[in-house]
Amino acid sequence: MFNTLKDKRIALVGGAGFIGHNLALDLARRGAHVEVIDSLQVNNLLSLATDTTDAYNRELYTRIINQRLDLLRENKITLHPQDAPTTTRCRASSRRSSRT
Repeated sequence: MFNTLKDKRIALVGGAGFIGHNLALDLARRGAHVEVIDSLQVNNLLSLATDTTDAYNRELYTRIINQRLDLLRENKITLHPQDAPTTTRCRASSRRSSRT
């Protein structure tokens, strides 16, 4: 079978969540070199560890997040934690680039 993803480099933004990590794993299985860029705001272990409002599910959520991150590591998918720039910075930067 012809594989058009073999050796392709793919940057997946938001790839540490449920859908993103499954997509990253599938792309890697198809031979692509996948790198994930994610702010980890949804999958934030620190916020789970300090959140006392949902202590009942904290252990479950922590296990799920760790399993996702472990799967990415085991499949040699690099994770780049990166916050998105604020809206103000994006507007200022686009104004600068449109003037040049």
